[in-house]
Amino acid sequence: SHDPEIVERVREVCSEDGWGLLERGGVGQFRFGDLSRYGRSARKVIKDLRLIGSRSHDKFIPRAYLEASIADRIELLKGLMDTDGTICESGSMSFCTVSPDLRDGVVELVRSLGGVASVGEKLTTYTYKGERREGRLAYNVNIRLKDRTMAFYLPRKLERAAAPYQYEDCLYLNVVSIEPDGE
Repeated sequence: SHDPEIVERVREVCSEDGWGLLERGGVGQFRFGDLSRYGRSARKVIKDLRLIGSRSHDKFIPRAYLEASIADRIELLKGLMDTDGTICESGSMSFCTVSPDLRDGVVELVRSLGGVASVGEKLTTYTYKGERREGRLAYNVNIRLKDRTMAFYLPRKLERAAAPYQYEDCLYLNVVSIEPDGE
């Protein structure tokens, strides 16, 4: 991460369980390391959750995290938004991913915290050896929360979240239809 605050926050949280970040190679590159004498219990948990080795299009939020306490879900949202989320100067917030499972998890997470989340799609492109290629479909989760400061730790993002926002008072869902679903 280029944000030292994220590195320090991860170090702080990990050290509570005997884990930490170890510098790897170049500047801003880290890996998790077991700092305790108790073996690799944290790594086993991460492996059991199927989080080790997942690629960008395979990422997801484990069910246990989506059903965690409100405080833990807020922490999860902050981590996601500080790393892959955006807050524009206007105050609008979004999260971008190429994983349909992560997209659905972020939508569920935001809604479970009383927010509104809607999804847009965009086909991406990239250049490889001078040739323009088609990338993966990207999902942009647009997020509205009554208290936007609950979505960030990073000071630069938190400052924008604390500023007045023109849509603060219109946090509601629109009912499109009601369909019977049996007894």
